[in-house]
Amino acid sequence: MTAIDRYFRAARDTLAEVAATQGDALEAAARLAAGGVAAGGVLHLFGAGHSQLLVLDAFTRAGVEVPGQVSVVGYDDSTLSRLAHVNLTTVSQDARRQAEHAVAAAVERLEGGRTGHREVVLAPHLVVRGTTGPPPGTVPLVRDAP
Repeated sequence: MTAIDRYFRAARDTLAEVAATQGDALEAAARLAAGGVAAGGVLHLFGAGHSQLLVLDAFTRAGVEVPGQVSVVGYDDSTLSRLAHVNLTTVSQDARRQAEHAVAAAVERLEGGRTGHREVVLAPHLVVRGTTGPPPGTVPLVRDAP
């Protein structure tokens, strides 16, 4: 059995276990979420990594308008979020600068002998794309021209 075969087998086994042990809870959560949106409520979801893509796909398949009925925001500004058919609003933490700091820290440790803790904080920023809009039933804010 190859490594990829083992990976897919483990993935199938994990999904089967989730379905068997959590299927009812997932169905109940989906009914609550769909009912809340149908009643005009606002639904807040959080996911890490590429889980926002699954959320967008699920909403599209369920006929929920993004951003008309719900807004979706990611947190990583991955390459996938920039694809035209995804167009995900996201919080970006400047991956290039993260990589620059990580390499600099590694070089300091390897060549300079630094052994102490080093912390770098990069300010995140919002990248507004096509998956966010005003809450349903609200009037968009219009600013007067200067």
